[in-house]
Amino acid sequence: MTENMWIAYMQSTFVFDLEYIGTSSDLKTCHIWEIGIQHYASGSTFSVTIRPDITPLPPPFSEEFITLTDEELTKREAVNFLTGWHKMLQWMNGFIPNNSNVLLIAHNAFKADKIMLEIDCKRHGVIIPYNWYFFDSLIFTRRMIPKQQSYTLGDLHRTLFNENINNAHSALPDAIALRNILLGITQSGMDTSLTGPIYPAYLTSLQAVKWLGPSCEALLFEKNIRSLEQFVTEILSLYALNNHQMQTMPIRQFIINIMALRWGVKEGNATSITDSLISKWLPGTA
Repeated sequence: MTENMWIAYMQSTFVFDLEYIGTSSDLKTCHIWEIGIQHYASGSTFSVTIRPDITPLPPPFSEEFITLTDEELTKREAVNFLTGWHKMLQWMNGFIPNNSNVLLIAHNAFKADKIMLEIDCKRHGVIIPYNWYFFDSLIFTRRMIPKQQSYTLGDLHRTLFNENINNAHSALPDAIALRNILLGITQSGMDTSLTGPIYPAYLTSLQAVKWLGPSCEALLFEKNIRSLEQFVTEILSLYALNNHQMQTMPIRQFIINIMALRWGVKEGNATSITDSLISKWLPGTA
């Protein structure tokens, strides 16, 4: 997301937060029960409570979150996922200019909210529009407000506004708080626009790889490698070509060499990133 792109996207940008429950920290076991979303430019808001497809309802992940019960869901007039999704789309469409791309912002989006939305949409047969892009405010705030001890939403809110988020860990209050944080940063003279990596649905952030940070991501972007999936495909394709030419080399050393010599990653970083790739992201190579 460049400054020029931000100008084009601003009217179709939304800040959102999800609340979900599950039987473990594995997002694949989790189910969304609340969506809160705010239109960035106008400040208009929308929220919906969803009755999750899991019984019995599991306890909250920690004491910071509410204990979700059938009574609470009924009180909030919870709907099924598909109904909630279509209500949200109808509300969003009232702000999106014709044929415009959409930008969705969440805090820790690339490791939590974006993935959770993809999982629950797949569970219910919903395809996220291919012209929806996601922006992770955690990455942005780490760059714009460096050297903070914590970058949780609550701690950032206290840093900027010297007060707690009212009704924190509820979807809409957290979405509103995040928009206020972003406005506080961009209107304070630090910057005038939201800039940084964006990813469409179904593609994984390069920074999901341990030790692959913003600088390395920028290098790979310059080489037209724009997602983790493309990164892995490029590595495996190059390795297959290398073997075909009878220049066999262990894949670990091959990846380190490619990253350092072809893509300009520092050798120490290339080694750490390679080990992370092999341990988690390259099937059959660990």
